[in-house]
Amino acid sequence: MKVNLAATLSGAAWRPSRIARLSGFALLAAFCLLHAGGASAQGVSRGKDGDWETRCDKPPGAQEEVCSIMQFVSAEDRPNVGLAVVALKTVDKKAQILRVLAPLGVYLKRGLGVSVGTVVSFKSPLGDGDKPGTVTVTVPANVDAKQGDILVRADNNEFMRIVAMTDRTATVQWNGDKPASVGISEVFQNLGAVGFDRCLPDGCVLDVDLTPQVLDMLRKGTTALFYVYQTPDDGFGIPVSLNGFAAGFDKLP
Repeated sequence: MKVNLAATLSGAAWRPSRIARLSGFALLAAFCLLHAGGASAQGVSRGKDGDWETRCDKPPGAQEEVCSIMQFVSAEDRPNVGLAVVALKTVDKKAQILRVLAPLGVYLKRGLGVSVGTVVSFKSPLGDGDKPGTVTVTVPANVDAKQGDILVRADNNEFMRIVAMTDRTATVQWNGDKPASVGISEVFQNLGAVGFDRCLPDGCVLDVDLTPQVLDMLRKGTTALFYVYQTPDDGFGIPVSLNGFAAGFDKLP
């Protein structure tokens, strides 16, 4: 299932969460589930690039190995909620896929939201928003940002969703006192929501088609943020490091 670039994540309550990377055993279990929907082979580790581990396995009946890079993280404040994220090239080399395994119990109808963060550096005066709890930020012309994206404050790493965008003026959600200006250190671009393809005994799986546009964003990004929903209006973001993604993916056969 391809990423719906037109969909936005507005209207849902969500919050970023810190992560805890899981053990090699958990990675191994996720590998078995995510290759061929639960292949029996456990795969062979071929090393790591940054935060991504490379594993290879020969699916039943296949002539060649399928290799992938993967990472498994969980929210520190919700240890029962973990994501396994795998990037792979299919055996026929006709497709490149980002596959995600989410735990049972997630709210399936909202799917999984996806944003990719890139480092920026700019400072803007704060203006008054047209609604309570909002302010305006001027975004430089060289920074790609749109409604539904997220600006990250440089001083405290607070996430601010862009609820409206007019020319280069972004209206963002704001909590607390309003200083004269704010520094921005990162922008998370919203790719939309992806629907789950199927659920297995140990989790629900979805595939994202790695188009050239999406792959380029992952190569250049610092963090991918996956939004998991437990109710229609209650979701939280789990960050996945993109450190080593480009190097690991380029080594896949």
